[in-house]
Amino acid sequence: MKEEPPPRSRFGRLLQAADRRHVPLLTILVTVGVVAATYLGGILIYRLRGILLLILVSGFIALLLNPIVVALERRLVPRRGYAVAIVTLLATLVFIGLAVAFGYPLVNGITHLARGLPSYVSQAERGKGWVGPSRDQVPRPGVGAA
Repeated sequence: MKEEPPPRSRFGRLLQAADRRHVPLLTILVTVGVVAATYLGGILIYRLRGILLLILVSGFIALLLNPIVVALERRLVPRRGYAVAIVTLLATLVFIGLAVAFGYPLVNGITHLARGLPSYVSQAERGKGWVGPSRDQVPRPGVGAA
């Protein structure tokens, strides 16, 4: 058998010593590297989640509005930039309209609940009102009456 010359680098000597002891050093190092890279990638995605969510939502909106832009570009407006501007303006107006249509009743209901909450709490503490006693606590006629 031919004996190999000793490696010149420190890492080479370390690998050779680990091999003599039957320790899978390269496997251990690769595993630690993969775990560290996965952890750092997860941290990066967690820190960038707001930006990634905005990119995802904007891509979805662009995907939804692109057929309208293409149709407008073919029929009415010869330039894509103008078609995109018109569709963006219309989509913004629709979004504002939906926000007003659904937001106003929601804000009204929450305001009404916030104003009535102290009386609801006091009624519940006294066992009255719509949040008063449960059916088990209310005496039923004919049951347990003497």
